[in-house]
Amino acid sequence: MVIPFGNKYYVNSQQGNNNADGLTPGTAKRTITAAIALAQDNHHDIIFVKGGTYTEAVNLNKSTTWLVGYDGDVLINGINRPVVNANGTAIPKNNRTPNISVNAPYCILMNLDSVNSPYFGIDLGPQCDYSMIINCAAIDGADVGMICSDIFGSPTGEAASFNQFIGCTCAYNYDFDSMLIGDPPGAHGDGFENEGVKNHYIKCTAYANSDDGFDMFRSNMSNLYQC
Repeated sequence: MVIPFGNKYYVNSQQGNNNADGLTPGTAKRTITAAIALAQDNHHDIIFVKGGTYTEAVNLNKSTTWLVGYDGDVLINGINRPVVNANGTAIPKNNRTPNISVNAPYCILMNLDSVNSPYFGIDLGPQCDYSMIINCAAIDGADVGMICSDIFGSPTGEAASFNQFIGCTCAYNYDFDSMLIGDPPGAHGDGFENEGVKNHYIKCTAYANSDDGFDMFRSNMSNLYQC
């Protein structure tokens, strides 16, 4: 089956303009968020993100949308979103946002790197099923690098499921404030964490995280291949 693509949008953190139409490299948007706002659900739109540093928190919430880095490293850098208040106390996790969130099904992330996230690096929310994360990295975050997350406390266990991670890397993620819930510092800083069903990890790498490389504690029928 051949799937026809929808619109193509372009983002350039250096030369883009959010007042432009985003339809060509020369009229690129400056932020990824502005390009996602143009995408349509179930339209198979592609957003091409030019290499550079983006300090925004990205929320991909349009189903069947591709978010693809090109022409250099694309860094989603959360360094400007702190994890502690000015007085040194930790900001509660429910007041922090992941660097990249995927909250729609059938999406693709490709060639994107999360660095310095104040929370998860890449978070596949409970609405994210049948998506693919390809050649992405989550480095130096303040919690899990990449997570297939669930609805906290859900009696029926809704969670991101049937997703694939291919050629991804998670490293140096450190959950410093796990001690706030009575655990040692770093106790929950996994590379990859899986809460859902049939999420598969293919040729992925995890190293130097403060807890597990691959935390499959709540996994159900999920597999790791050549990891």
